[in-house]
Amino acid sequence: MTVVSMLSFKGSPGVTTTVVGLAASWPRPAVAVDLDPQGGDMLVGLGGGRVSAAGGILDVLAEARLGNLRGPLGRHVLRPAKHGPLILAGFGSPQAAAAVNWPRTAEQLGSFDGADLLVDCGRLNPTHPMTAVLAYSAAILIVTRSHLAAVRHVARAVPLLPRTMASPRLVVVGPDRPYSADEISRACGLPLAAVLPNDPGGARHWTDGAEPGPRFHRGKLQQAMLLTASRLAAADHAGRSA
Repeated sequence: MTVVSMLSFKGSPGVTTTVVGLAASWPRPAVAVDLDPQGGDMLVGLGGGRVSAAGGILDVLAEARLGNLRGPLGRHVLRPAKHGPLILAGFGSPQAAAAVNWPRTAEQLGSFDGADLLVDCGRLNPTHPMTAVLAYSAAILIVTRSHLAAVRHVARAVPLLPRTMASPRLVVVGPDRPYSADEISRACGLPLAAVLPNDPGGARHWTDGAEPGPRFHRGKLQQAMLLTASRLAAADHAGRSA
């Protein structure tokens, strides 16, 4: 199995929406893992506060101190919404994330073999120790909006990322506001992995606890997630088989 890490930099929200939307559409078994070091909100966004986590990432790491993640992760994942993926709830605070042994956690994630892990890394500071996870990721996707401030933050931060990791690619959310996805790719010097539409109504089903209606699967964001997940999973599988 494989780890796909997704992150953004200052000024570019949308990582959680992208992670859970893609994980729900992933063509292989997948778990959306909330590793945002500022504190996770994936469970609240999908469950709308109606579902309480019996455990989360800290419980998994504590139980896996002397072994691998497979058993502990299997005990603590949950599906807070019928339309959503399996998730592993995140940290309750930045202080909790700061206490984690990130090199050990990264190694455990990289060797996990029970499902593909789609990891929400949040808005990442390149000097944060959780960048160790990126070195064990088969794919790294940087989520950005298309306005000037967001693109500048990506262009400035990418050179600071560790060189030991897979080459990052861009996911542009809401292109042409004002820059096209191709323009952003050239400005940041990164290949384009996917383009997702600006669809606040569709995003509410992933991050605001909104219940989907009968036309949910026909929405433009959901259609784009389905196509993107299929392409990313196929490309990753081909890369690992080569």
